[in-house]
Amino acid sequence: MQNSYDWQKYAFLTSNVKEVNVSARGGNESSRYYIGGSYYDEQSTGVQNSLKRGNFRINLETRLSSRLTTNISLNGIFDSGERENSNSGTFLYGMNPWVNPYNADGSLKPFLRYKMNGAMRNAENPCSRINTIIYTLKPTGFPVPSRRIIRSPNG
Repeated sequence: MQNSYDWQKYAFLTSNVKEVNVSARGGNESSRYYIGGSYYDEQSTGVQNSLKRGNFRINLETRLSSRLTTNISLNGIFDSGERENSNSGTFLYGMNPWVNPYNADGSLKPFLRYKMNGAMRNAENPCSRINTIIYTLKPTGFPVPSRRIIRSPNG
């Protein structure tokens, strides 16, 4: 069949996931620090489904005196993803192999027009329906002073 389209091949892809985590910590008697970050990149088994996420964390602690310590924490998250509006597993079973979602030039058709049971049908192209979710950087952080009320025998 010249115009056949393999919907299962479209709906189910080989996917991969990448994840990287990096951190460092250190300090001396009066100051300590922690810096960490991670990156996550997932391409789902469905076309037009993906998630990218990055985050970081910075903690700084400084002992100003034997009774006063200051902590500063800063966190940030970045998310970006795509998800198709239709469920690949469900729409797949209703699509006929002679319904091709692509134009001759390789671009996606916004609507599908095909003949079934002697009648012309129009349907939204499930391949072109994407719900893109983008979350920008979300920093959070605050300084936290702490004071020791009871003096220990060592300090």
